[in-house]
Amino acid sequence: MVDTIEAPTRRRHLFTSTLTITALTVAARLAIALRDILVARQFGVSSNVDAFFIALALPTLLAVAISGALQTAVVPAEVEFREIGRPANDLLVPLVRALGKWLVLVAALIGLLAWPIVHLLGSGFDDATASTARGLLCLVAVIVVLSGVSGVLSGGLASQRRFGLAVSGQVLNGVTAVVCFIAFHGALGITAAALGVVLGHVVEVTWLSVASGVRVPAIFSGRADAQQRAAANAALRSAAPLLVATLLTSANTVIDQGFAAALPSGSVAALGYASKLVLFAGIPLAAVSLAAFPSLSELASRGDVERLRHQVLLRGMQIVVLGAVLAVGVVVAGWLLLDHVLTSSSATSVSAITGTLAAYAVMLPAYGAGILLARVLTAVGRSRWVMVVAGFNAVLNCVGDWWLREVFGLKGIAMSTALVQTVSCLVLAALLSAALRPSTDPTRT
Repeated sequence: MVDTIEAPTRRRHLFTSTLTITALTVAARLAIALRDILVARQFGVSSNVDAFFIALALPTLLAVAISGALQTAVVPAEVEFREIGRPANDLLVPLVRALGKWLVLVAALIGLLAWPIVHLLGSGFDDATASTARGLLCLVAVIVVLSGVSGVLSGGLASQRRFGLAVSGQVLNGVTAVVCFIAFHGALGITAAALGVVLGHVVEVTWLSVASGVRVPAIFSGRADAQQRAAANAALRSAAPLLVATLLTSANTVIDQGFAAALPSGSVAALGYASKLVLFAGIPLAAVSLAAFPSLSELASRGDVERLRHQVLLRGMQIVVLGAVLAVGVVVAGWLLLDHVLTSSSATSVSAITGTLAAYAVMLPAYGAGILLARVLTAVGRSRWVMVVAGFNAVLNCVGDWWLREVFGLKGIAMSTALVQTVSCLVLAALLSAALRPSTDPTRT
């Protein structure tokens, strides 16, 4: 039964938490966008910029995936650890220690394989550009380790509903990158941008460690008991499928661009502009699911299946309604923005982007609900199911892109993505319903 006195308080908390997460996430995105604008203004489209973005490609992809997967896995793990009477953050240090050795190995491997990575991603580079890219790649590879630590610490803060602190590290990360580039680009050139990326992650980890009360010496000198080690390993096992799922989801963007490349000139750019606008509009949807996640994790940890079902349905419906409103808003706002910003006479400029934008925007309700469902499946120990669904999505997206592109052109690729998101949401809902059946005894994967 929902307490009628506490329910309004929870609603206000969810609303303010969502606004906080959304505002800080937008600020972080804008800071990164400002850095890219400054880089473009200073270096234009030179080979140094090509080297910088190629060097960032793989580490950034891994960093985002690792951080997101760990944050999601840590919230229910930390909640469950507190439910058995352990102090807050008691899991974070052993988890960082267990995670660190693997991520250091990954970062070292990226550095050792810098030559083939750059050769593959920048196959057209001359020797000087390739050499610059390899050097920058070795420098930024360390963000793979730092992002893992930040994912654990931000997850710990989110589990305590300290959402402002959990997300504020991203803002400091972006601001530091901008300040570093401004301060050092004259002396270091494009290396200043890469150094800013690394220092931004260092500042983020430092801030999150202070906010969560985790001290760096404890990571290297502290000892974990058997209960901590078991919980840390369980959290990592839960995070691994989420990492794979995130990478598979990211692959859908590459798949879409590959199919768009076969269409008239400008199609890849039009698809990119439209997808970025829609994903930016989806920030509040992800914020709602994160704000609701600790409460849902507590219900899952206590085995309160009936209330968990009720809350998932309630939050899911709220997200769907918000997603529908955002879908209409992003189409209207996007059309007005693009009509004023883009002046190209190309057939694939404004009309192509707005049509593609409308097709993409249809996915927002299912996109937001899918994030919530994936989080709850993780909370009930079914993160592997999320990975399987992500793999299914990648295959379905390939088929949909091929079929719908032939019928609708560029808009067909966006329609395929919307279709995949909708099917994925329905599948996740069915899987969660199965996991919450009374006869089911969820265990962590």
